[in-house]
Amino acid sequence: MKPHLPIKYALLLLLLAQCLVSTANNPQETKDKQFNETYTKIATEIASKDLKKALKMSDSLLLVAPDDYHKMKCLMLLATLHQRSGNFAKALVCAADAEKLAPDDEKGNAFKVRIAGFLSTLYRDVNLTEQARKYLEIAETTNLKLQKSPATNISQALILQEKAYYAIEEDHDYKMGLQQLALAEKGFLEVQDQASKDVFLATNDQLSGLCYLNLKNYAMAKESLLSAITRLGSTESELKAFIYCGLGDVDVAEKRYQEALSNYKLAESYAHRSNNSNAKIALSKSMASYYTIMGDAKTALAYQNTYSNLSDERTLATKKISNQLLAELKEKENGNNRLTFLLAGASAILLVLLIVMWLFKNRKEKENRFKYEQLIKKMEALQQADKEPAHSLLPKAEPSELMSKESEDRLREGLNKLEEKHFFLQGDISLSGLASELNSNTRYVSYIINKYQEKDFNNYINGLRIDYALNDLRTNPMVRKYKIAYLAQKYGFSSHSKFGAIFKAITGISPSVFIENLDKDDKGKRIQLVTQEAS
Repeated sequence: MKPHLPIKYALLLLLLAQCLVSTANNPQETKDKQFNETYTKIATEIASKDLKKALKMSDSLLLVAPDDYHKMKCLMLLATLHQRSGNFAKALVCAADAEKLAPDDEKGNAFKVRIAGFLSTLYRDVNLTEQARKYLEIAETTNLKLQKSPATNISQALILQEKAYYAIEEDHDYKMGLQQLALAEKGFLEVQDQASKDVFLATNDQLSGLCYLNLKNYAMAKESLLSAITRLGSTESELKAFIYCGLGDVDVAEKRYQEALSNYKLAESYAHRSNNSNAKIALSKSMASYYTIMGDAKTALAYQNTYSNLSDERTLATKKISNQLLAELKEKENGNNRLTFLLAGASAILLVLLIVMWLFKNRKEKENRFKYEQLIKKMEALQQADKEPAHSLLPKAEPSELMSKESEDRLREGLNKLEEKHFFLQGDISLSGLASELNSNTRYVSYIINKYQEKDFNNYINGLRIDYALNDLRTNPMVRKYKIAYLAQKYGFSSHSKFGAIFKAITGISPSVFIENLDKDDKGKRIQLVTQEAS
């Protein structure tokens, strides 16, 4: 099971931790109380509710920052907010700008710890795991060189928490994850500010709950997740989306389906409120699985489509990262070696993405080809066996309690005749309209369809339409040249998206994949024919 992790959360916590401790130790920051209060409000309250507003306010705060120290804080806040919004290129540039301002002293090295930790999480977001682990090691090594203090203890705790992410996400070593989290908890307990301590520990509890869930220790998983909720209390946080989703998963595992639905609905409200794409992806996948278990295929399909769309959006966004990164770095480039290194990193990202995309595309094409070949075999088997179409009414002899046998036979014969005339291609066909065509009522017609097809009206009609579409596309090559939107209308569907969704739900592949493979087969046959004639 894919871990439900708030991937971008740890670095914002690190940002706040360093701010809280350093404010107490730095006289300059103590004097500038208004600046620090505004900074903390943006990083906590506003960022959790409205990212766009938080970004605008952070830009404004950067303009009035009194010195390099405050500018570094603002730049790292901006980097974290850009990362959470999905703009990885801007996040990386802000982090690079912050690093330029960091002096080679105790305070500067403290910032370098944060920047290295930030880059570790950023590279993990784009699946460059080796690069990410490298920066995490830099962060830990630099932190150990600093004079031991509450700030370094918190930083080390967050580094351990980040290691737990790797144990869970990459290594699937949930026992190791629990060990790292237990060590991290000791550091978080030293945090003086109660609100910050609660957030740190709540994140730890959420991750512990995830580990226990994967280890099938459902009692401990639930205990950890409920502890996370208790620690957050009334605090508005995107973390709650992941916590309630985890509680729902525990309930499903223990077959408490009503409780699971309640927790999923709570998770859904927090996911949409925070607009966290990771939370939405995790939740839609869990709810698709839940409704599948509950036998609600329609709702399960809707959530599965949401999951697929969100995943596709994330894939497209990731594909744009390299180009955005290159553009941002070129604009900022001034011969600095640091930026040259980042540019090389961007090229590495692009190369890895291209390889991953090619592998994914190749695997997907093979899967689609297999599904296509299975579909063609089924169609050919029906033709060779001279069977009736899959969605025609099959004769049954059971007596009816609702109507006479003569009435049943009349309605069945009428439906078969209408099928032959392809009545189902009418876009506005309805149960009442069909009943009128058959000089009957909706109750009787619905009864006949349910009894002999074991389907409701909509699934019956959609099945007939897809059967017709499959045969039409296979036997009429010219039809394949039309746009999918036109084909949707031709086969009686109200929209391109509805046609595609129902086609894929019934056949396992999309209309475009089916057409592409049909054309591929036809081309292969033509080449084979030309070869035979030439020989």
